[in-house]
Amino acid sequence: MQHLFLMEFFGRGQSGRSYAVTERVRVFKALQKNVRLVTFDYNPQYNDIWQAVAPDLEATHLNMMAYYQGDAIAGGVRVERLHDHQQVTLVDRVFNQSDRLVGEIYYGLDNKTVSRRVAILYNTDGSERIRLLYQQNKVAQVHFWQAGQLQVMSFTALVRQFLQEITAQEPSVIYADVLEEEMTQAYLGVSNAVAKVAYIHADHHVGQHQILVGFRNLLRSRQFDWIVTGTHNQAVDVQTEWQCRTADIAPASITVPKSVTALADRRAMSVVVVTRFDRIKRVEDMIAAVVQAHQQNRDINFATVWHNYRPSLLHATAKTSHGCPCV
Repeated sequence: MQHLFLMEFFGRGQSGRSYAVTERVRVFKALQKNVRLVTFDYNPQYNDIWQAVAPDLEATHLNMMAYYQGDAIAGGVRVERLHDHQQVTLVDRVFNQSDRLVGEIYYGLDNKTVSRRVAILYNTDGSERIRLLYQQNKVAQVHFWQAGQLQVMSFTALVRQFLQEITAQEPSVIYADVLEEEMTQAYLGVSNAVAKVAYIHADHHVGQHQILVGFRNLLRSRQFDWIVTGTHNQAVDVQTEWQCRTADIAPASITVPKSVTALADRRAMSVVVVTRFDRIKRVEDMIAAVVQAHQQNRDINFATVWHNYRPSLLHATAKTSHGCPCV
């Protein structure tokens, strides 16, 4: 049985989702399960990312584009980036270990932001394997060559076809960590999987009227065997609101290395939140919880570490603090 953890892409700067999925893969590896992390975007620099972020998991990674290129990129690739005279990226040229051109990514400017226009993936003999046409940095159409025949399809259809192929090769359970509606539709169309499991993060579901669109349709379809949540209360909420089979997992915990903050410099009774400052993170709930704790123990303080600081949002959130000391 293979266990496939699905994500649209994996970034060099680990987001909460990418960090979570790498830890899940590590848990399954420790349990000696046949586990793979599956991504779908075209990123010829994935090997470099894994070496920098999680080298122990590189062998478990399966990328859809690399799967279809096969022998053309066996052994790894190198990327040559070309710029214009103003240092704006024009094209990435991808070469394999034999110094053969196996991919090209062309860029343009959208409101002064560099975005992809076209990506072309080649076979070993130089023939075209896949052409990706982008709009606003998202794949709008796919040209896919298979057995000498050209198929024009959506990215969703290509993902579904790919997952059907790999789940047909071996009995598989798929675990979906999904945000995009297109990916939800792709996962729902996979019929070969032994079971389908989806994760819902705590900040992505706050009742039926406050939920990301991809998750809403995922829950409405009731085509996943289990919905996994981070807390028992959320599992009950999802089950009640959407009539889905749910399971909750124990909250994750980690041991913070001593090098992060020396014990002598740590402040007892301080609550620290490390997050980007966004409404979806519901920081006001954390503030309200600390306020209640502070009222019972005046030594409890709230320390804050923000990312993507926005003064207007801070002002709106701070209204809920009710005098709780923040440092």
